[in-house]
Amino acid sequence: MNSIESNHIRSKLGKQLHSNTLAKAGELILIFLIAFVFIKLISPLAWDNPVLKQAIVWVANVIMLILVWAGLKLRGENWKDFGLSLKFVS
Repeated sequence: MNSIESNHIRSKLGKQLHSNTLAKAGELILIFLIAFVFIKLISPLAWDNPVLKQAIVWVANVIMLILVWAGLKLRGENWKDFGLSLKFVS
């Protein structure tokens, strides 16, 4: 697949994620499902250590943020469009 085809697919997917309610719901379900599966697969490695279990949840949160960022990029948006920005008050 060349870059033109890749950009077309990304553009088409971004438009669907931007306007289609079902695509938005599917994206949310996918994000939470990936985090849930990650936690369930990795949790047994933590045994009974509460610090490791909490670290696994933190990593799952980072994974979710990365997936949200990827969805924003597909739409051609940024964190400010999502309602988040760093404004320093002086």
